[in-house]
Amino acid sequence: MRSSPTKRGYPKVSLKLDGGHESVYLHKAVADYFVEPGSEEQVFIIHKDYNRSNNKSKNLIWATEDEQKEYIKKRGVIFDYKKGTGGGYFKLTAAQVALIKKALKNGKTRKKMLAKRFGVTSTQIKRIERGENWAHVKPAD
Repeated sequence: MRSSPTKRGYPKVSLKLDGGHESVYLHKAVADYFVEPGSEEQVFIIHKDYNRSNNKSKNLIWATEDEQKEYIKKRGVIFDYKKGTGGGYFKLTAAQVALIKKALKNGKTRKKMLAKRFGVTSTQIKRIERGENWAHVKPAD
């Protein structure tokens, strides 16, 4: 068996069973079999060295929800994670949206052509037109 990391870096193994596939997280399996939880409230597993690929039993401990939240904060500081601004990656810039709104206002360019030109879907163009997305941007002069 080979493990593959998830997007968050946890190694997991996919097992093929009669009823389909089952994913097993290695840190969870190791903790279930080799690490004794201290209480019933300890339902989360954390890595002592903050390394998600180090799944040795000596590196894993059971934690409560509050302990896990503190662990996440400390891990963020150690790895210098930046707090998200909420929104992620934008395909369009405000200037591009202003041009799209100008073209929509003129009514000469089809939505499908605008979508192709700017690399978005025609649904996105319709949402811009209705003001669902990018409502704060004014049409270009």
